[in-house]
Amino acid sequence: MENQLSKLKELVNNQRKIITITSGKGGVGKSNFVANTALALRKLGKTVAIFDADLSLGNVDVLYGIRPRFNLMHFLAGEKEFADIMVKGPDDVYIIPAASGVREMSNLSENDKNRLIYHMKMIEERFDIILVDTASGMSDNVMGFLFASEDIIVVTTPDPTAITDAYAMIKVLNAESPGIKLKLVVNMVNSRRDGAEVADKLNLVVRKFLDSSIEYFGYVFYDEKLKNAVREQMPVFLKYPQSLSSGCFKTIAEKIVKSGNKKVSGKIGFFEKALQFLGRKQ
Repeated sequence: MENQLSKLKELVNNQRKIITITSGKGGVGKSNFVANTALALRKLGKTVAIFDADLSLGNVDVLYGIRPRFNLMHFLAGEKEFADIMVKGPDDVYIIPAASGVREMSNLSENDKNRLIYHMKMIEERFDIILVDTASGMSDNVMGFLFASEDIIVVTTPDPTAITDAYAMIKVLNAESPGIKLKLVVNMVNSRRDGAEVADKLNLVVRKFLDSSIEYFGYVFYDEKLKNAVREQMPVFLKYPQSLSSGCFKTIAEKIVKSGNKKVSGKIGFFEKALQFLGRKQ
């Protein structure tokens, strides 16, 4: 029996999960959500990496108060090995920094694609959970990562324009992949009821016009302590672990873990599919 339990534990621990986080517009706290959720997942014993997929304006490193010397562009240019650009952040969360201000990601040579795919596959084997932080909006880069993902969290706020843009993103994703399973997190709420009301309103429209639904995955309180932590370039989950927002990140991290790990299905994995999409946009 002990041997069977050991094998079961090994099987569960060897499974991997890639989660893509997106939003219809900027200013909804998406990257802050990623940075703090990663730390909450580490608290639960998971090995975590953040792939900063905002290739022109990455900022996860800023939220962690670190300054990477190298980024994805240095790897693509052959100046650094992939291991050299990975940065260890607080509590051993690893970051793959974006190549700020570089458009070449959508025009990679076949050799560059193969190199990047190979090293990303190595990351899939190394970490329990990889959080892919996309840019805001619906650029080719953003949609490439989203269309490759089987696990997507859409972050919005109670602001009407943010809800409208979140719906636009959900609509595009449903058009490309009918029946796609999406999760919704409502950020900057003043109460639990605020989050539930936003989710209900959005789901009502999604059911009516898209014949689909989105899973309400949680909320994060509007929190002055979070704003203070951002100014100090330190994640609120570490700076103020007892704050309202930190409690929300912990709850969402627990739901991510309980939702079950899964490997990317099919012969083509997440990063291969993303790069194939980007390659078609040359």
